[in-house]
Amino acid sequence: MLEGRMTGGELGAFVFYAIMVASAVATISEVYGDLQRAAGATERLLELLSAPSLITAPAEPISDCRATAGH
Repeated sequence: MLEGRMTGGELGAFVFYAIMVASAVATISEVYGDLQRAAGATERLLELLSAPSLITAPAEPISDCRATAGH
């Protein structure tokens, strides 16, 4: 600006566009972070689903006649 190479309007436009680009990059990095967090959560869920259950079904289940009585 001092040497006459850039006007005040050009400088303002440059700053405005630089802020727009920086906010777009910040948004993209936020989305990427969310995707990484979702991938980690999915991996943990798959670990939990593949873990063997400590609760086993009885060999001879007992029928509860009260649950079906009257229906």
